[in-house]
Amino acid sequence: MSYLVFKPDGIGDFVLATGAIRLLAEECGEAHLTLVVMPPVRSLAQAQFPKATVIVLPMEPKRRVVNVFVMNFLRCFGAQRQIRKQRHQVAVSLRAMRAYLHTFLFYSTRAERYCVAENLLARNRRWSRRFVEWAAQTLFTPQIAPYPAATEAVPTELEAHRRVLSLTLNREVTLTEILPRLQAQATPASGGYWLCCPLSAISIKNYPFEKWREVLDQCRDLIGEKEIRLTGSPEQRDQLEIFANQLSAAHFSRVSVDIRPALQDFVELIQAAEWVLTIDTAAAHLACALNCRCLILFSGMHHGMFAPWSRSDRQLWLEPVTPTSQSAKWHRAMPPDHVSAAIHRLSAIPHSD
Repeated sequence: MSYLVFKPDGIGDFVLATGAIRLLAEECGEAHLTLVVMPPVRSLAQAQFPKATVIVLPMEPKRRVVNVFVMNFLRCFGAQRQIRKQRHQVAVSLRAMRAYLHTFLFYSTRAERYCVAENLLARNRRWSRRFVEWAAQTLFTPQIAPYPAATEAVPTELEAHRRVLSLTLNREVTLTEILPRLQAQATPASGGYWLCCPLSAISIKNYPFEKWREVLDQCRDLIGEKEIRLTGSPEQRDQLEIFANQLSAAHFSRVSVDIRPALQDFVELIQAAEWVLTIDTAAAHLACALNCRCLILFSGMHHGMFAPWSRSDRQLWLEPVTPTSQSAKWHRAMPPDHVSAAIHRLSAIPHSD
């Protein structure tokens, strides 16, 4: 049995799919697995599934002037040829928002069966999207799992993965089987440092630096002489250096900025940390998948679709004290003493796999 898994998404989205992918690898043997991913995920996919074939789609974000479908189609021509060269028993799409090019590339796979989640983009009233989806279903007769409604129990993305894999494996897959899982070479909590990931690519998710400083100040009894490392993307280095200087000025003696070149290196950085403090960004999903001690300050954006979730009680998605709209002001309802109190509570929980 061989599977192609189509997951051209961002880092956090790929992490959410790692449990499902690992289950498929266990079913067919990792060497019989092909993963189709986006460029930022390449190093993580190759490190987590070293025996699998990884095909990268060199797609770029949407532009206003250039026709994005045509340009990305040309960029992905080589990848599409790779997809066509192989033949699989089942092609599985773990992306529920499939644009035109995603649909074309996925059904380029030569497979005996196609298993997908309902395409959420086809729910709108644009006739062209509905026509393309209808044509794909008519030509390839995929097995389609309805996209779930939001619940308090589990993010809809994870439930969608569970439903798709139940179709794929012809049995009822449990949520536990597809919970995200990552493997790292670092020894858990071997670094003896606190890791803070305070910035997101979406600015309204950010918790202000001055409030982070207050949180850390109220946790000096836990931090002691341990190093505080600030991390993020290379584009965030200048902002992180500003925050590092602010912490140094507040008499934190060991503060550094640690940005890793590859995503798998970032995984090792998180795995070795004694504590991970972050907002709702890729670091949150990585820390949860690694079962690290982690506090995530959650703005509430996309609540119920991608988050909150955790592997154990060592991870906590902390939401505002009082309900607030999804705006840049959510942090006003999350005072530093509320955050530091949560850190002290989590510190008392022992490690367990």
